[in-house]
Amino acid sequence: MNRSTGGSTPFDEYQTVLQSTEGERSAAADGATSNGDGRRRWPAARPRPGGVACLLDHLPDLGDDLPDAQVATARRVLTVPVIVLDTGRYDLDVGREDPRVTGRLFGILVIRGLLVREIHIAGQASIHLCGPGDLLGHQQDVASSLPTDATLTCPDSAGVAMLDDRAVTAMRHWPSITYRLFELMMQQLDQSQTSTAISGLSSVEARLLALFWHLADRWGRRRADAVTIDLPLTHEAVGQLIGARRPTVSLGLRALDDENLLHRDADGTWLLDPGSLQRLSVWQRSCLSRR
Repeated sequence: MNRSTGGSTPFDEYQTVLQSTEGERSAAADGATSNGDGRRRWPAARPRPGGVACLLDHLPDLGDDLPDAQVATARRVLTVPVIVLDTGRYDLDVGREDPRVTGRLFGILVIRGLLVREIHIAGQASIHLCGPGDLLGHQQDVASSLPTDATLTCPDSAGVAMLDDRAVTAMRHWPSITYRLFELMMQQLDQSQTSTAISGLSSVEARLLALFWHLADRWGRRRADAVTIDLPLTHEAVGQLIGARRPTVSLGLRALDDENLLHRDADGTWLLDPGSLQRLSVWQRSCLSRR
């Protein structure tokens, strides 16, 4: 991952999910305001234009069922504007005011980099990591009775394609594209449910190993002695991913490090021992035997 090496920006204090301590997180929260509905509001960063992109280049499955003679036309229809997100925190409706949007903006597609979707409630946060190929809605559930707030945090530069009426036109003309998009959203829902199941494991060590194998399926790289995961996750962020407090996470990571199952290098890269998958299987059999 490329990391910015320039001077600090006005949004450095908001890089709290992946790159800060709990103390810095509290300092960032002090900058939040409320509209009287219990939901916090943070100063939002502003995106900048980033050219255009064809959705078929980033979601090639969309074109699997298209007749060869219509692929070129589909590529023209599915060429949409792109915005660049620099380090900072953004509202969910990022890009809505971009003058290049045709008709209504109904979502965004991550095409480069990493985004973190945060849900805040009662001073606590739950996070979800979003990478290339992930679809995100641009509205939160305003009908919810709970005083929640949702934001996007960009730890480094990222690019997102804006899904507007051009995508709707393509779905009307080629229904197979609708099917493929629905299939993609169901896959994302499955991944989210897997994350929820991981948070329900009784042992924090099991949660940690399951989380990092889950992350490895997407962001991991195999080498001879380990699977490497280059994600700048602090102990606090890991805790938000598995539903545990930071001290508990730190103890669990130390225990796994002592057994050479999961280790973090000085450069922040996570190293996952291939044998740790067998340990997870042992824990699973042990849990099933006690039922």
